Amino acid sequence: MKRLVLLVAIAIASITVFGQKGYTDFETLADVQIKTKLAHSNSKDASSPIELSLFFQNTGTTEVVVCYELYIEDEESGEIRHSGHKEIKVKPGQKQAGKISNLAYELLGKNIDDYTNGNKRWYFKSLLVKNFATGEVIATSSKTEE
Repeated sequence: MKRLVLLVAIAIASITVFGQKGYTDFETLADVQIKTKLAHSNSKDASSPIELSLFFQNTGTTEVVVCYELYIEDEESGEIRHSGHKEIKVKPGQKQAGKISNLAYELLGKNIDDYTNGNKRWYFKSLLVKNFATGEVIATSSKTEE
């Protein structure tokens, strides 16, 4: 029985570590950790589309809603994509991430370096956290662009 419990604990730890692989910290707002990841949609194919995956984890004790608008721009072509206004409910202790939570966005182009050298970019126009029960805004990001 002890071996089974140990095996299950190792499996859960492996899944947790693997599930967050490649994410970088963006900001923490009102006990919500926000992380991002740029990667090819097919990790084995460098010519596959690039995706931006978002990760939200509520480390607090209050159920919250993360509200955001995401923009993706290609400076050279002038093409702009917009996520629209999104609201994601995150319960205490819960994680919402990537495709499973509908938090992945296809970026423009096929070269990740375009996003590090400034030819293309993504940004939050708005990013805030509200109390789910009251609707009150409890934190607003300082890393947004107007």
